[in-house]
Amino acid sequence: MRRNRLMNAPSKIFRRILGKLVREDFPFLKELLSNITYLRIKRIADDPSIPLLLNVGCGSRPKLGWLNSDVTCNAEFFLDVNTKWRIDKTFSGIYSEMLIGGLTREELLFFLQNCYNALKPGGVIRISTINYRSLTSIYLEGGNKSLELLERHNKKGYPSEFGIDILFNAFCCHYGYERGRRPLGVFPHDEDVILQALGSVGFKDIEICDTGYSRVQELNNLESRNSKIERTMNLNIEGHKPT
Repeated sequence: MRRNRLMNAPSKIFRRILGKLVREDFPFLKELLSNITYLRIKRIADDPSIPLLLNVGCGSRPKLGWLNSDVTCNAEFFLDVNTKWRIDKTFSGIYSEMLIGGLTREELLFFLQNCYNALKPGGVIRISTINYRSLTSIYLEGGNKSLELLERHNKKGYPSEFGIDILFNAFCCHYGYERGRRPLGVFPHDEDVILQALGSVGFKDIEICDTGYSRVQELNNLESRNSKIERTMNLNIEGHKPT
């Protein structure tokens, strides 16, 4: 047991140091990690029998059978959504959950263009984000759903007392900002914004989907926020790259 701990210690220390360097925005390190990711993806893509699926911004929610990427060193693959990916026509499906709220409108278009280029013809992107219209309706109507959402936020560790906390804490609970701090850098994108953005980069057959449901088998049951009340908070949209 003691030997195993000693053996694991260097790697843990190294990962912490690497993680700190990445957070400090060292361009050379990000470039190195990105290059490693591109090489690994290329090697995996050499086997055409494997349907490649990419989970972008996986955080602490990796998906089994997917290539899980993020800008942390804990992720399986390092992939920065704000840099141009050197990936072309590789993936059958791309998924992101509660990611785009950290992107400006320009960054959202840049990210979607990356995804479009990285998808094979016929590939599908699925985006899950906050449903602002649904949340606003629940806030305005009050009632049982409002109380359930307040209870949900409190259970997640975000104190919520009044109806307006439904809207404010939606940012914190979904995007993981540090508790007690103002959620800076959150950019609301409703369905009109996302639908227009997907279409502008070339996606077709764009549709809004129920949580956990897709006509594409690999894209079913992906959302981690899938309780009955959390389903009212989710906006799930898919777009297809033309063949």
